[in-house]
Amino acid sequence: MENTIPFFVSDHSIGESILTVDDESEINTNKPVSIVAISETYALPVTYVVERGMSSYWKLYSAFAKRPKSKLAFGVKIDICANPTAEEKTDVSSLIIFLKNTQGYYDMIKMYSAASLRNKSKTPLLSWEMLTEFMTPNLTVVVPFYSGFLARNTLKLNCSILPNFGTIQPIFAIEGHDIPFDTVIESITQSYCKKHNYQTLNTHHIYYYRSSHVSAHQAFLCIGRRTHLEKPNLESYCSDQFSFESYLQRGGEVLK
Repeated sequence: MENTIPFFVSDHSIGESILTVDDESEINTNKPVSIVAISETYALPVTYVVERGMSSYWKLYSAFAKRPKSKLAFGVKIDICANPTAEEKTDVSSLIIFLKNTQGYYDMIKMYSAASLRNKSKTPLLSWEMLTEFMTPNLTVVVPFYSGFLARNTLKLNCSILPNFGTIQPIFAIEGHDIPFDTVIESITQSYCKKHNYQTLNTHHIYYYRSSHVSAHQAFLCIGRRTHLEKPNLESYCSDQFSFESYLQRGGEVLK
């Protein structure tokens, strides 16, 4: 992909990534690699971090405050459905909410807190009504490629999610990691965005530094799910291309 944006995920998103947010300037592959170290080593002008919560924000903010040549773009991946208070929820998908500025942090806290309080789930869960209620000009909505409503409607049996963005203009992520259904989701996404005049963005989720680190990542996921490598039970875990190395190989642009 050309002009692809890397979306880093850290170990603060429990059970998803083996990258850290430690304030380090050099990459050390003998231990978990830091997103901050990758950013500094490759002189990334903007470092996009997408997390399942807010816990890593201030640590990242402090690290990048010392590095004026690199800007932090922080996003929160949050689940959304029609009715968060329902006992059974079959229409859950995900959105990424990016903070556009400092005020965006405080606006996101309000949205995240509401998503935590107004449902019967252990994790934050928005409704489409809450999204429009708490959305501000300081936030940007991105529909993720693999966990957005289009992917859910396409890949999940008897799933029919009807989004309600109101006046929000979401951006739809496009990804490719050599997974068989990538082209199917991309085709549906491109068609939907063309019909509704929505913008698309080439993205690349990154959970580990080198593609060879996929075995360590898989072992990490197995530990979290109480499974083992002989029978990992990891749904759709069929690619080693969620690495920063793969991002570079696929045309990712960095400053040297």
